[in-house]
Amino acid sequence: MTEITETSGKWILSGEHAVVHNRRAIAFPLPDRKMRLTWTAKEGSSFVSQNQPELAEILEKTFVHGADLANIPIPRLWGSFHMSSNINIGCGLGSSAAVCILVAKWFINRGYIDQAQLLLFATELENSFHSNSSGLDVAVVVAGRPILFSRPAGIKALNLTWKPKLYLSSSGISGKTADAIKRVQSASNEILYDKMESATIICLKALTENFSDRSLGRLAQGINIACECFSDWGLVTKPLQQNMNNLTSAGAIAVKPTGAGDGGFILSLWGRNPPLSLEQSLIPAL
Repeated sequence: MTEITETSGKWILSGEHAVVHNRRAIAFPLPDRKMRLTWTAKEGSSFVSQNQPELAEILEKTFVHGADLANIPIPRLWGSFHMSSNINIGCGLGSSAAVCILVAKWFINRGYIDQAQLLLFATELENSFHSNSSGLDVAVVVAGRPILFSRPAGIKALNLTWKPKLYLSSSGISGKTADAIKRVQSASNEILYDKMESATIICLKALTENFSDRSLGRLAQGINIACECFSDWGLVTKPLQQNMNNLTSAGAIAVKPTGAGDGGFILSLWGRNPPLSLEQSLIPAL
């Protein structure tokens, strides 16, 4: 018996870090970035990752944690687990959420947990990565559509009235979410969380009003305010800032890190199509 399960990546427009403190965030699935788990029933256990070897160890640890949460013996996880993925690890595109969702789906398919527990179980698994997961990354991937999210209110579908020219590009710098969280905790206060909330409110208004130069400018304002929060938290290194400056020089009207910050991917907003010289390095976000 062989079973294949697949899920996607994600990206965050605004609300990073503040969402853990009950503020709102806007996030989108990234269907072009996929993670696939192929399981074959057999004696013994093996974990292999096709193109990112470290994923095999991450997957095994997540399965062990899942067995503990589901209160089942680890030996019952026998089988061959093969992972393939083009979701970069530690870059803000939701690799840990994707792993947790795939593991949760495997437990559902075996009858260890109910389908209704997918969101909660995957979020509890992600706590092993971030210690206090907001649930945002898991929520947007499970929803499979743009969402407005907060811990108190949960998931709200977000209907865009226009499609902005938003792109993702790698900074070439790997960031560690745990380190970024520690930096936020040491540098942050309620004022900065409120500042990020204001960025989300501005972005939300821009995306849900009719398209105009004003709505485009409003979205750029929201993105730039969110970027200021990353700088205030000390999560914009000189190399990362140089990457963002290069995008601005090429014509982007707003840029920000997406995810935990301190590296990873950069989100850029354009009022026109990006120059052809950047075409290879930019990933359409929408």
